[in-house]
Parts: sequence; structure tokens; C-alpha cells
Amino acid sequence: MKFSAVGIFPANMEKSVRFYENVLNMKAFTAGGQEYWDGGGYAEFHMEGNCGFGLFSRKDLEVMISQKLDDPSGINGRTGISLDYPEYGDVDKEFHRIILAGATPVLEPVDMPWGQRTSYVADPDGNLIEIASMGQGDRK
Repeated sequence: MKFSAVGIFPANMEKSVRFYENVLNMKAFTAGGQEYWDGGGYAEFHMEGNCGFGLFSRKDLEVMISQKLDDPSGINGRTGISLDYPEYGDVDKEFHRIILAGATPVLEPVDMPWGQRTSYVADPDGNLIEIASMGQGDRK
């Protein structure tokens, strides 16, 4: 067995793909690694040297499994991704940039007792995105 994917099932694929592209500066691909997302029910995102994840249309999944899925509202706390930055100051800079670009603020940058500087925002479906660093540097 091998670990192959992490998936998020958004209610609105177009809105979610645009969020991850325009707010988080990630590039969307279609299954099979085609150059650009084709507007269908699946998009994958890869960051160089890191793991990737996919967005799968919740509507398409409901058709496939023949059942209606729960649609969480607000900040759902069920799914999240973590973005790691080299320096503490990067957390503050990226948190504010991402908020200005359209993310929902959840937790402003804070220093944790275990040495991490962390913050949280939410995507259009309320999935959590951690912006964090275990690095060194000026804390702002």
C-alpha cells in the first residue's frame, strides 16, 4: 500500500479552484498532470518538493456514491492543510497577504509554546489552512 492523495470536496469547484490559485498562488492541474485544470470535477495541486492534494466535486461524489453528503457550514474543522514557511516573519506576511486576497481569518499569527509561529485562515468551504513556521527569525 502507498499513500496516494488527500482530497477536499468543495460545494463549488470553480470558486475553490480559483481560491487556491489566486489566493494561495497554487497551480491547478487536471488528472493525469495535464497543464491546466479543464473545469471538470477534479483538480490537483502540487507544490515543488512537497505533497499535493486534490479538489473533488462534492456533487460528482454524491452521484457516484448515490447519497447526499453533509454540507458543513461556517468553519468546519473537519479538513485542513498546513503551509510551512522558513521564517517566523513569513507567517505574519503571508497571513495578511492571504486575508487581503480573500481568505477568511480564523487565528491571527501567534507563538505557540512548542516554538511554532502559527495562524489559520479558511477557504470558501470553511476548510482550515494553517500558515506556520518552526523557523527562526524576527517575530512580528
